[in-house]
Amino acid sequence: MSTSPWYESFFDERYMLLFDRALNESQADRDATFIERALTLPKGARILDVGCGYGRHAIALAKLGYDVVGVDVSDYLLSLARDRSATENVSVQWVQGDMRSLPQMGLGTFDACVCLHTAFGVFDDAGNERALLAMRDILRPEGHLMIDVMNPVPRLRLVGRLHYRETSKGIVRERYRYNALAGVVTTDRMFFGFDGSRVEFPASLLRFYMPSELRAILSAHFEIEGLFGALDDVPFAFDRSPIQVFVATRK
Repeated sequence: MSTSPWYESFFDERYMLLFDRALNESQADRDATFIERALTLPKGARILDVGCGYGRHAIALAKLGYDVVGVDVSDYLLSLARDRSATENVSVQWVQGDMRSLPQMGLGTFDACVCLHTAFGVFDDAGNERALLAMRDILRPEGHLMIDVMNPVPRLRLVGRLHYRETSKGIVRERYRYNALAGVVTTDRMFFGFDGSRVEFPASLLRFYMPSELRAILSAHFEIEGLFGALDDVPFAFDRSPIQVFVATRK
């Protein structure tokens, strides 16, 4: 049995079966407009996209005139990001690495950092705090941070049951298991393709932070400016919002 962390094998070719890529990319342009508005950055500002995946938000932000660097642990997803940015003639610097080691990557400082689609929370509590400190340390004084993570309350209603959702290529079956003492949700996934294929995924483990927990962690290093319930001007509702989006400024 492999002892490697789950995230080292999860984000490979199989990962793209879980989502409708074209739909995600069109949504990313709208997300980028909200990010621009929420962070009030001047054109040309340097933005670091942490856990950038295949580059949907990094590319969308670069199109708006920002100097963008995307960091991700997955070589495969970064290869997709490089291909798409080249196809669209968009300039983004792509870097493979662990978000806990951002200051050691030689990237310089940034006006803003975004960490989206629940890229934050993949480590244990100590590792997640290291990642947050790394994001703080690569920001200039009063630099801005946006973190988007799952809102646990609606998701925990599904614990113990099979949950199905459809993509353009098949059906994704998910089952959630919750360790209440650790605040960790383990998700088992199976993909059933319309072509008859069947793909099993490694179990993923995510630290699900309640809003008050994440606020307390952020407040040690940042001034919190706002909390939204989507990547849009939507107020956060603890029982309904699918995600929690914190906007903060480095102290």
